[in-house]
Amino acid sequence: MNPSIPKKRQNKSPLISVIMPTHNYGCYIREAIDSFLNQTYKHFELIIVDDASTDQTPHILAQYKDSRIKIITRTECSCSGVVARNDGLELAQGDFIAVADADDISLPNRLQEQVQYLIKNPQIDLLGTSYILVSEEGKIIEKDKNDCPIPIQRPNYEKTLDYRQDILNYKNVLHHCTLMFRKKILQKLHRYNDYVSSGDTEFVLRATRYFHLHNLPTPLVLHRQHNTSVTATYGVNLRKHHYVIFKLREKIWEQKQVEKARQIRRNQGSLKAAHLIQHYPRLTETFIDNYLIHAHLFSPLVFTDIANTEAKIKKTPYWYIIRTQDLENIPDKAQRQSLISEIQSRIQYPQCFLETIRTQNIDILHAHFATNGWRALHLKRKLNLPLITSFYGFDASKLPQSPIWRKRLQDLFIQGDLFLALGQNMKETLKKLGCPSHKIQIQHLGIDPQKIPFSIRQIPKDNQKTTLMYCGRLVEKKGIMFALNAFFEVAYQWPHLEFQIIGDGPLRQKLEATVAHHPLKHRIAILGALPHSEVLKKMQDAHLFILPSLTAHDGDKEGTPTVILESLASGLPTIATHHADIPEIIHHGKTGYLAPEKDVITLARHITDLLSTPKQWATMGHLGRQHIEQNYNIHREIQNLENQYLRLLKL
Repeated sequence: MNPSIPKKRQNKSPLISVIMPTHNYGCYIREAIDSFLNQTYKHFELIIVDDASTDQTPHILAQYKDSRIKIITRTECSCSGVVARNDGLELAQGDFIAVADADDISLPNRLQEQVQYLIKNPQIDLLGTSYILVSEEGKIIEKDKNDCPIPIQRPNYEKTLDYRQDILNYKNVLHHCTLMFRKKILQKLHRYNDYVSSGDTEFVLRATRYFHLHNLPTPLVLHRQHNTSVTATYGVNLRKHHYVIFKLREKIWEQKQVEKARQIRRNQGSLKAAHLIQHYPRLTETFIDNYLIHAHLFSPLVFTDIANTEAKIKKTPYWYIIRTQDLENIPDKAQRQSLISEIQSRIQYPQCFLETIRTQNIDILHAHFATNGWRALHLKRKLNLPLITSFYGFDASKLPQSPIWRKRLQDLFIQGDLFLALGQNMKETLKKLGCPSHKIQIQHLGIDPQKIPFSIRQIPKDNQKTTLMYCGRLVEKKGIMFALNAFFEVAYQWPHLEFQIIGDGPLRQKLEATVAHHPLKHRIAILGALPHSEVLKKMQDAHLFILPSLTAHDGDKEGTPTVILESLASGLPTIATHHADIPEIIHHGKTGYLAPEKDVITLARHITDLLSTPKQWATMGHLGRQHIEQNYNIHREIQNLENQYLRLLKL
């Protein structure tokens, strides 16, 4: 007995558990069993798992009376050696597990040399040996010129990286039939995976992620090679197959390290979100600014193709803006528009975005508009980051009219992690477009009511002017021409009513021409686009607000017009249409009035109703303000958004 083996274990439970599964190996199993009974090291248990053999195996096993032998009999064949091996592991009592095949022969000193090495070298957890290859008849296959056996050796692997490199080259780093390992590694590995082919190879690959292995140069096993064996026939392909599994598990391990780092950054308050915006900032997209300015847990970094001058001079609370082009560097308007068109046609973000996102330890990608979401897919794949895409209107309506974009949206829905809809109407639209319902969450736009002064509007006295205000881009879906015609319908009845139009766009020329030839032109003011602060000031001076949104001929639709949120928050009685998610904001007859799309008569009637009954303005104003504070408050909405971030990051 080797003195290095603890004496306290010599007369107690076996120090080594040998696991030997068998199925119809009756012609070989006697030699395999006897090779263990003849070991120089005696303190072991031999657990034989008969996997429903139909040959003489049960009869042979019944002849053995040695108390060290424990037999498990399966009534149904598992057709997998690893299933039987797992059955044996459940019964094993030893500190060390030795692997044995029912057709191999272990040389007499195998157990002693392996257990002695493992006890002397506690840093090693898995230990293989060299082996000698024999034929089905037991004859040595490879001999040297002196007729001596040539052992099949595996490298010693003194350094961990040595065997990891061999794994990358599809090499077999340890022959499983020679393996002995510490039982404690099962606390991490649990068992053999029985849902993959050649689970023994997968077990070794999985173990290399956490534990050190070594190979003894001495051959201690006679390994029988069958012409039909899986290893002989498919060895390289199996290693390639399990290499793929290994790499997947490696990615899982790396992801766990990333998650740990994110948890640390969360505790330190240093999480970061990359906001992908094609053109920043824009007067018509202040809703994105609201998310950035009020970010709490995630520091926002803006990545944009086009940056306006305002992006430089603006005092932003976020880190900085990565941009590929500053528009102010191109004075010519035609050249600027050509640049914008060229950028909008790009299908991928530039390399600098990828490098910056990686070096800045960005935790999550948030694409604003589906066009940017699709472009961000390659960033998601390269960086393995979760991708959220916010839909805002045209990308759920006009964009899918294009066959190319219908296909791109399907790719986005499959690969993207989460899609934010502005309301129930948009959520249903995304589902119809093919987005899985479990990937859709409603995320309201939000404004800060505290920054919008509230006042109850009253009808002016002493024949002073009453202002009906419109604010929005001068495009078809905003319904500016229908708002103008509704004003014409009521203007003669209400001579002190004036119409104030704020906004710019492709319909401005048509609008100005229509007004110029109308006898009421002196009561209409077209102010063009104004800074957001000026819009809020004009809103305080207005008495009524109108935005008759509609579905354009090209399918373009609204999402949730921010200006309606602001008008309600300011206390303005507001008129809009049954369009997109607007009915969630304006509750008809309570927080405002709604009309069918393109219905000038109903719009005019609502204007008349409000002018005729100014006493209802106070109630409508209070209810509108309350509704915005409770359901479209940016402080609440940013908390909801960042909770979505945390859920995706599993923090």
